[in-house]
Amino acid sequence: MSTSPLEGSQPQLTIDAIDSGIPVVAAKNAPDRKDKLEREDLELDGIRLKNLLAKSQIKNVKADRRMRKTYAARILKYLELYSLGVGFLVFLHGTHLKGFSLEENILAALVGSTAVAAIGLVGFIAKGLFRSPPDQNTN
Repeated sequence: MSTSPLEGSQPQLTIDAIDSGIPVVAAKNAPDRKDKLEREDLELDGIRLKNLLAKSQIKNVKADRRMRKTYAARILKYLELYSLGVGFLVFLHGTHLKGFSLEENILAALVGSTAVAAIGLVGFIAKGLFRSPPDQNTN
């Protein structure tokens, strides 16, 4: 019986040798110190990104509030000036100062448009003030 050159160079495998290697393989599969550090770095990166997102959302909310406040004041000023202008025209029509007079349909359109503008702007502003908050589920 002849033996091949490879047979003599390989160690004999026994069941005990295989059995003793199982804990070594299991230890290699368990995370070591570097694996734990990498996992912690990834978790810190995730926390940093969430923090940046939260700061960005806060910045957007503050800018939105400033913008709404500015435009609400401008809209209110416009409504006040428009109403004063229409009130002045109605006053002039009622007193016939220097012969000033308006046709009835023009007067009705002015007064009606003032009411519509006032009701519409109040609704618009109220909707902006009491709107539902943006969706917070942006993970």
